[in-house]
Amino acid sequence: MEVFENTGHVLNDTGTFNTVVDISYRLIKGDGKGDAIKLGDLIKYFGAISADFKEDTPTRTQVKTVFRAMDLDADQMITKDELQVFLRHMLSEHRRHSEEKIAKAKQQDMGKHTEKQAAMKEVRERLKASRANTAANLSSALSTCMALETEDTTKE
Repeated sequence: MEVFENTGHVLNDTGTFNTVVDISYRLIKGDGKGDAIKLGDLIKYFGAISADFKEDTPTRTQVKTVFRAMDLDADQMITKDELQVFLRHMLSEHRRHSEEKIAKAKQQDMGKHTEKQAAMKEVRERLKASRANTAANLSSALSTCMALETEDTTKE
């Protein structure tokens, strides 16, 4: 839930979103040379974060696929504006996916709650039936005792 809310904040607060874009741009750009991110910058960036997270480094083909998705005008460079579009899309998709997971979890919780309510209702009904049986049995036993006592007093 917290991730969902934080993603919403980043998407809805222009200052926060622009800060995320600026930091991401500088991290990916690395050396600061040139006006845009090049394929080599993205390959180095993915290599570095893969090592940081102890994950396999993506292949050049995989990075190139991501690069092409980010390079909207196909000029072999990713501008800050193109990165901004890409990050907004990624965060929006992440938020949508989180929203679906939260809704599914709530639905499952409601199902469990409903099952629990049904089980509690069944227990209450059984108790009520048991009490009714007990009352009927006691009433019957009392009637039998009274009948026996009446019988005994008439014999005397």
